[in-house]
Amino acid sequence: MKKFLRMMAALMVVALCMSTFATVAMAASKVTATGNCNVRTGPGLYYSSRGTLYKGQTATYLDSRKRDDRGVYWLKIRWKGKTGWVSTKYARVGGSASVIYYDDDDEYVYYDTTRKVQATASVNVRLSPRTSGTKVGTISKGTKLSYRGKMSTDSYGNAWFAVYYKGYKAWVSARYSYLK
Repeated sequence: MKKFLRMMAALMVVALCMSTFATVAMAASKVTATGNCNVRTGPGLYYSSRGTLYKGQTATYLDSRKRDDRGVYWLKIRWKGKTGWVSTKYARVGGSASVIYYDDDDEYVYYDTTRKVQATASVNVRLSPRTSGTKVGTISKGTKLSYRGKMSTDSYGNAWFAVYYKGYKAWVSARYSYLK
């Protein structure tokens, strides 16, 4: 019975996260300039400019990104009826509450800065989503951490939230926290 309840809890957390990802993905269909940036014909500095997307202006995000030879990511957009590319140094996916980041494994993830993970009890913060993961700290009940937009389930069926903690890309157990 205990194993069944754990499994049901894990499935409920996964369902919640799936709906969260759908909401975030829908909200992130635009690119917002964080500074004045050139809209280029291709993903890199060597492509010609189509014009300037000014700070605060938006364009339609075409759900494609590429990394240039310097390691900088470029986002494909539709702007003034044409396609173009903008650097992630000067633009981000979404509005003021959403940003895009690239995880250590080069995973492309939307991150909604308005979502938080709140501890329901004292909980360890770990570098990997498992109880054997390196502990980098402990947060107390009520502490809120920024949610990184993804979850994981360990080999025991326990769900984990990806969070930011004191400069670390870390994880906390969903058993002792929830997504706000």
